[in-house]
Amino acid sequence: MNNFIKNNYLDEIQPYIDELATIKNPKHTQEIDALIKWAYILKDIDDLKVQPKRILDLGCGQSHLPAILANRSYVKEVVALDNTKINEICKKHKKVVCILKDARTYLKTVELEYFDLIYDACAVIHFYAKQKPAKKNKDKIIKNIGLHYISSKILKLIKHNGFFISVTDVFTPLSIYSIKQLNIPNSKGKITKHDMLYVEQILDITQNAGLKLSKPFDYNTNNIFTRKHLLNVRNHKYEHHLSIANFIYQVQ
Repeated sequence: MNNFIKNNYLDEIQPYIDELATIKNPKHTQEIDALIKWAYILKDIDDLKVQPKRILDLGCGQSHLPAILANRSYVKEVVALDNTKINEICKKHKKVVCILKDARTYLKTVELEYFDLIYDACAVIHFYAKQKPAKKNKDKIIKNIGLHYISSKILKLIKHNGFFISVTDVFTPLSIYSIKQLNIPNSKGKITKHDMLYVEQILDITQNAGLKLSKPFDYNTNNIFTRKHLLNVRNHKYEHHLSIANFIYQVQ
């Protein structure tokens, strides 16, 4: 696992891969994509030179990242939130609060400006609600009401100068394809929940919800790596390039 990452130009996150390996998590021993996302979240926190006391993992699933962060001395509490399953390692950690609930329900109950940091490892992108192309510019924006809702809630729960980090799968190339190219046969123009968004679409949705990037998105540094992805939907195959992109927002 570590050799794969070392040999594929990801040396900068190797220390964080090693840190994640200090806790054995059999659920994700072969999930290279997941390890890369978690490692970049750890790296982002260190690069920002912040020491968040209260942290929320938005859609943790079987990740043991909340336990890794809880081991850091400056952290007082990590909330591990998911609506299906939460890692047993997290459940046993004294500083990890595990909440089995839908994010849209939980976020309504949290005290305003409670968290210093909220992060997401490819979970927020899946908070789908009804989607449809924007009326005025059909080729530019796909509305994702679920993502917009979560983003607007996050904004209110993070303290002043706090951060929201999202490391998530995205489609490339950089230019956005038209809605017609993304449409799936017989879907009547709707984008299904199995489709990822483009960087520009995520930025449009999150920034329209009020989130502000800590610095301009740079495709050379924020777009971590790219690989070909063959999407098979309803017996139709679509070739896209699936990348992992790194978004860092600051509440000011």
